[in-house]
Amino acid sequence: MTDERHNTHDTDELLVELPSRHVAESLCDRLGADSGAHPEQDNDCWEVGVTFGSGLELAQLLRTVEAWVAERALGALRYHLDGRAYILRAGEIAWSSFAREPIVQL
Repeated sequence: MTDERHNTHDTDELLVELPSRHVAESLCDRLGADSGAHPEQDNDCWEVGVTFGSGLELAQLLRTVEAWVAERALGALRYHLDGRAYILRAGEIAWSSFAREPIVQL
């Protein structure tokens, strides 16, 4: 993506991509009101931006997001930091939580 919001190398911001508004709001809730986390809709996904002040704060932020990904059974998500995209993997995917259309046999 070449969107300017993903070029965070001039700021200390972590940008996390998420599949829906509900999931984005859940992450914001987990991070807390003091985090300054804010959900925003992009063309094909929702994003949560979080600013941080030091490497220690970033490490704590990433550990919190990692634990949340595992608890939500998302398996992985993409995040942007310093102008680069990364994948954070944690836990297992709960495939049973995904709705499926019934198979109709004729």
